[in-house]
This record gives sequence, structure tokens and C-alpha cells, in this order.
Amino acid sequence: MYKHLFFDFDGTLFNTYPRMINALIKMFKDKRKETHTYDELFKECMVTFKHVGEKYNITDEEWEYYTNLVDTDFSLPEFEPYPGVKQLLQLLNFKGINCYLYTNRDDTSVMLLKKWGLDKYFKDFILSSVKPEPIPIDEFVLKHNIKKEECLIVGDRKLDIECGINTHIDTFSYNDYKAEDLATYQSQSFKDLLKIVFLDKVQGVIFDLDGVLLGSDRLHAFAWQKVANEEGFNFDEEVNDLLRGISRKEALEVILKYNNLEMTDERKAKILTKKGYYYRELIEEIDDTFIPQETLSIIKELKNMGLKLGVASSSFNARYLLNKLGLLNHFDVVVDGTLVTNVKPDPELFIKCASLMSLREKDLVVVEDAPSGIDAGNEGGFITIGIGYATKYNKTNVKINSILELKDVINKLNSLVK
Repeated sequence: MYKHLFFDFDGTLFNTYPRMINALIKMFKDKRKETHTYDELFKECMVTFKHVGEKYNITDEEWEYYTNLVDTDFSLPEFEPYPGVKQLLQLLNFKGINCYLYTNRDDTSVMLLKKWGLDKYFKDFILSSVKPEPIPIDEFVLKHNIKKEECLIVGDRKLDIECGINTHIDTFSYNDYKAEDLATYQSQSFKDLLKIVFLDKVQGVIFDLDGVLLGSDRLHAFAWQKVANEEGFNFDEEVNDLLRGISRKEALEVILKYNNLEMTDERKAKILTKKGYYYRELIEEIDDTFIPQETLSIIKELKNMGLKLGVASSSFNARYLLNKLGLLNHFDVVVDGTLVTNVKPDPELFIKCASLMSLREKDLVVVEDAPSGIDAGNEGGFITIGIGYATKYNKTNVKINSILELKDVINKLNSLVK
């Protein structure tokens, strides 16, 4: 368990950017008669405000004017904590987790915490830290005799994540300001932070099928392409990526919307039947050479670790495909689209799979390649591990480049559980 959480202030605990960036916009307008958009300055500020100053050659006089605006202009949005921050800090304190503020800001951040009644939840403060320099945290953990492996840095910018890298401390990227690719974990939800902090031992893995265990996502694409050619609508890589993890019926609706088409329910039914038929034809042509060697290796390794394995797929043909390839008996549970009412991004598939595995969501990780699957896993309370296309998704909790990395991820998670 992570016992010590270092929280960034701006953009993590407090929504300070609207006030600061609007003050910059006003300063440029008043002092230079220049017009800058919020999005333009926001992008630059996510690097650092120092970077903004250097890029736009902001003078000391202009900085002073800006600071005065931030401090006194009541027309600007107020500094306020994000929804759920107080409840998050209360729960962490109740559970005995030490919270620290770690910010480049001066003591105005502590004043704002006091204003909102949040300062009492912090054990100590690291102010004016000049991120991403490692010295402030290195000195802090040495002074307080804290173990780095029990620490987690929670921040929203690349600077925060680089602090973790420079100090060899795990990181949680909150919000989506392009820091997540470097982080140990990521999400846009405090709920996901809590499931990372309060880990239970991983006892099982639930896999998506198409695109995770097997390259059968290609077969779906081939089948849809054949249907598209016959029906006269466009099907390309862009629309195919939108179909990952969703049911056949939902996929058709996405394709029709992509093509700006409408059709009768009768014609839709015929297309769905045709797509299913073409997919089954493709399945009949494959054999066990279709199974990636990495899939066989990871199944064996996870079984040797004593983990239960499940498959949760929206496909109606998941069980048939696994059986044809001789993989069905490798899994304790298989739940497909025929066994549930709702498919991803609804968590029903994963929840049913966990129930049949006789495990809780906190005992399991979900491995997915689709945003809809990641959303379903997160909504169900599972730790989500993304591979392939899901590594581009900012709500994926942990990203891996190869399914073979799964063993190391699970070993790391389990090493945190005391």
C-alpha cells in the first residue's frame, strides 16, 4: 500500500488555471493590446508558467500587473478545489494515509487550503520546490525517514511526473495534460486513485479477447470490409478503431453514423447477419497457428503464479473461437455477448465474469485494447491495464506494450500489498 501521497496543487487539487490564464489574457490585452485564446495559453502553461514568460518575453512590470490581477480582480474565476477533493482527503486521512502538498507555489497555496478548510488533512508542505528538481523530495523523505517505495506523487503535468522519475517514486497522472505516458498510473478520476492506493492482492486476470489474446480483431475488420464493399458504404482504419470493444449491433450504428447513412431495421438485421456469417467463415479458416506465442506464454506464466483467468468479450463467437483454437480449457470462466444484457462500456461483462470466478473486483485486473473496455473496467472498480490502442487512452490505469509485461505489472502491484 502507498502510505505517503505527495499532491500537486494547481490542476490536481485546485482548479486554478481558469483564473490564472484569464488573468494572462487580460494582461496581454491591457498591456500589449494583444489577443490570445484560452486554449493557446493553457497549452503553454501546462509546460510551466516560466516557459510562458520566456516564450512571450513577459517583463517584470507585466508579471507584476498579472499577479495583481490574480490577487484582486473579482471578475476572474475563483480558485477552488475540484469536486471530491475534500472527500478524497478525508478518506485518506481516515485510512491512515499521510498526505503532503508538493508544489512550486509559495505559501499562498497553504492559505487557499486553509480558506477551504483542507489544510488539516496535510501532514506537511513542500513549497517553492522548483519542479522537476529531485532535491526537495529527496531531502524530505530522508528527514522524515520515509520509504520511497511507499510513496506516490499525484500530479497533472509532465513536471510532476518527471519529479517521480528523478526521485524513483511512483506517480499517478491526474487529468489529461499530456503527462500520462510517463506515469506509473493514470486516470481522470479520484476513484481510480483510491483503488490504486488501497490495493488488494491480485488473484486473477480478466482478458478481452479480440486484440488482446488474439488478433481476431483483424477478422472482424475483414468481415466488415466485405460487408461495406457489398453494401456500398465506406469502411476504413479510422472507423474500425471506433468499433473496438463494442457489440456487432453497436458497431453497425457507428458505421452508419460515420457514413451519414440511415436504413430500416430490416436492412440492419440483414447486414448484421451477413457480417456474422462472414466472420464465422474466417474463423473456420484458422487453426492453432493463429494463436500468438506471447498469449501461450503469458497464460502459462499466470497459471504458474496461481492466478485465475477469465475472458470477457462482447463477441457472440468468443467461446466458439476459443474452443476451436484449443484455448477454452485454459480459462476458468468465459463470458461473452450471449450471457449479458449490456455490453461494454457497461461493466456487466466484467462484473459477471468476476462473480463466476468467485472473486471481487479489487482482486482482479482487466486487460483491454479498447477505450470502451477501459471505461467498463474502471466503472466496475477494476484496475485497468491497456495494450495496443488502449495505450492512447487517458483513462487507462496502466499501459503495457506487450502482453508479456503483464506478469511484471501484477508482481509489482502485489509487492505493494502488505
